[in-house]
Amino acid sequence: MSFKNPRANQAKKVIETLPARKNPQKRTTFYVPAPLLKELKNEAFDKQTNTSAMLSSILQERYGINEAGDPIR
Repeated sequence: MSFKNPRANQAKKVIETLPARKNPQKRTTFYVPAPLLKELKNEAFDKQTNTSAMLSSILQERYGINEAGDPIR
């Protein structure tokens, strides 16, 4: 028997970036660690900022994971 932890899903939050002007169908979904999400909520994003590029660089630098949440080797 396996037991599911209902709080495990709450720990992983999702941020979806706004679609790019060139390709409105393309959305990037990031699985962001909870501490980083709190930090991102505290920062005010400028509308000119490329959020997806910034998020992917933060995830790689601080947590060593890519957008899908897999470790980078």
